[in-house]
Amino acid sequence: MTVGGVVQMAPGLLECDSKDVEIRSLRFRRLAYNVGIRGALETGESRVVLAYLPRQHGVARINGELWLNRRLAVVRGSAEFCSERAFVLTLVEIETKQVPAFPKATAAHSGDEWCALLPAGNRAALRLQSRVDGVLDEPEPIGLPATAIECRLMASIGLTIDSAMLVKSATNKYENGRAMANAAQGYMWSHVDDDIGLEEICRGIGCHRRTLLNYFNKLYGMSPIRFLKILRLNRAQKALRESDPLRISIFDVAADHGFWHMGHFSSDYRSLFGETPSETLHGQVLSPAGHFGNFTLSP
Repeated sequence: MTVGGVVQMAPGLLECDSKDVEIRSLRFRRLAYNVGIRGALETGESRVVLAYLPRQHGVARINGELWLNRRLAVVRGSAEFCSERAFVLTLVEIETKQVPAFPKATAAHSGDEWCALLPAGNRAALRLQSRVDGVLDEPEPIGLPATAIECRLMASIGLTIDSAMLVKSATNKYENGRAMANAAQGYMWSHVDDDIGLEEICRGIGCHRRTLLNYFNKLYGMSPIRFLKILRLNRAQKALRESDPLRISIFDVAADHGFWHMGHFSSDYRSLFGETPSETLHGQVLSPAGHFGNFTLSP
């Protein structure tokens, strides 16, 4: 199981503490981020991931749905998520064949990617989370062999997945909107170096302006143009990191990525990454790649 495409959604230096535990066929991971991020939960073809937020501050979403503390999500394939502020993410990965009811229940959806977010207060999910927290807090409980721990957890996982399948069968109101927003993202990635605006994006993916704005804001909490500007800032940061300060200027990098007003570029860059373009170019600040800012952009 992986958390891919991580980009930051708040100013500062991104840090992540992780802890991994394996008990026979089960894998557990706890990730603690010091700022809000956007990313994707990704599983293998024959695996499913159960994910929840034991602690968070601010608003979090998964595939466009509000993701509250202790509200468990069951993911097959991939699911996008985002959080405004610092949070802790707990993941449990299991092969689908390990849960007897799962392959049978999903036979009609073999190969599908989907995410089921269980209602808050679901008893099976809360029981499972309590047991998983115990595993991560104390990987080797005294007096309990690995087989016993696995057996107890598998029972909770089975009940949780049964609940998830009921949620999966419900209509997802964001399904078409998510496809549209993803298409817009793909178009922006492929044209990130071109002079495009909202009209060009809408024409490129064949949708109406108002519809795209509505779904993009619902799913990602920002407009497509703001998303595009942040993509360009990230690319500019990557270019500065990889450039020789004796052979290239900050203005050249900014202009190559569509920024012509150096004052606005420097202000937005520092607001997002917590360092100036000059500090990045000269390697004066070691900051992680992949930021996605939730900050006030210049017009």
